[in-house]
Amino acid sequence: MGNHLETFAKIIGKLKTPLTLAGLTVVILYLLYQQVLNLSVLSPLQGNETFTLVDSIVSKVFWLAVVAVVFGFAGFVLTALLQRRTRPKRAAVSLVGTSLDPELSSPAGANPPAGNRYEVLEQKFEVGAIDCKFVNRGDATAFLDSFSVLVKGVTVDRSPVLSYSYRVQGRSVVVSAHNAGWGAASRMRLRLVDPVLPDLFPARSEVTVPVVEPGATVPVLRLDPDPAVAGAIGDLRRRRAEFLGSVAEAMRREDDSIRASADFRTLLSHHERWHVSEYFADLPRGDSPRQQWHLRYVGALPGTAEVPVGITVTGSYETENGDSHEITRTDVRCVRDDPASPGVLWLGDHGFSYEFHEVDYMVVPPSTVHAVVLDAEPGQRRDYALSRAIEPGGVERFHIALASVKSATYEITLGFRVDGREHIWSKPMSVQLERLHGSALPDNLTDGASFELQDGRLVLGGSRTSPWW
Repeated sequence: MGNHLETFAKIIGKLKTPLTLAGLTVVILYLLYQQVLNLSVLSPLQGNETFTLVDSIVSKVFWLAVVAVVFGFAGFVLTALLQRRTRPKRAAVSLVGTSLDPELSSPAGANPPAGNRYEVLEQKFEVGAIDCKFVNRGDATAFLDSFSVLVKGVTVDRSPVLSYSYRVQGRSVVVSAHNAGWGAASRMRLRLVDPVLPDLFPARSEVTVPVVEPGATVPVLRLDPDPAVAGAIGDLRRRRAEFLGSVAEAMRREDDSIRASADFRTLLSHHERWHVSEYFADLPRGDSPRQQWHLRYVGALPGTAEVPVGITVTGSYETENGDSHEITRTDVRCVRDDPASPGVLWLGDHGFSYEFHEVDYMVVPPSTVHAVVLDAEPGQRRDYALSRAIEPGGVERFHIALASVKSATYEITLGFRVDGREHIWSKPMSVQLERLHGSALPDNLTDGASFELQDGRLVLGGSRTSPWW
């Protein structure tokens, strides 16, 4: 019963137009008038001409009132039908989710990337690609016309990131430490641990450096020509000449055990070891021009007045908060080295020299995603133009690639404007981005620019090079 009364009340509420209310009022008054006329006291008046005139007028007013009620109800019905037929279509866009896409993000330290896709390395990225998914559950097409990035918090990574390189100056070799991080490294202890140099230069095999500031490159070790080591260098030359003959013979006999000798690493350069290793790796494929090339290269190596040496270091340092960190065994490369193949550091009676090893490259053509370069400042908001249409019942997906001017962990929220009005905001997410000191962004990577997408990989615009052997 209660439901019927509620329905009746709703209908009355819809019908309360002035025309309908006036008609209902007149009808009610007419019914009261009829009840009054039926009283016995008024029976003598019913034959009177005046009474007949009044009764005729009231009757006509009653029928007008009935017509008014009918028109009012008809107007209500027509209005409801028209509203139902002309209800405007609306889009109903919702953000399904935003998440870091490890397959399209370039992790810090992955150079080159493994295979055709980047791997996740401790969730620290040079470029973090955010995967954005939407659905439109409405009956009209929606347009995403902009997106925003709101940085709620930033924690700059104050860890030192150390690397080491050497250069030949005159006939001396100088080893430098470079700090690409955003925090200082202090009380650094560095020592030579390669097979040759510590024995030849014992007084210079271990050094202490007070501090290496962020972005700084500091010379930490210098080895100068020393006539006292001429005899030891002569012994190394004789050992190298004998070992080269043994290597060539082992390759002809297909005896791979030669690579297990300690002299294989001590007396041969990186490129010489590469030729030998490639030869034995390709033996199962049989003889080929490439195999003959390896044999000719090793067999033709001359006895030189110099011997190849390597610089390998270990040590320790302290961070700004006093934590001590070990420097793991690191092979130091020349600042002039090609990234794909190191050159050769030679040592003779008159000191050091360097031989550059050149590598040919082939260019892989590219293809495209949205780029955002963040400053390490909390509270900032970036807005970018966007043009994406989502059909009724359709879905949409695209990526936003984040890079940073500093190594930092960002707490961000993404916003997307729909049809020029409302914003849809994602849940906060944490993204750890790395940008080392002195590691410049590519010239064509600017805030608001686009990346290039090729073979499922995010490429920083332009063309990508890969080594060819």
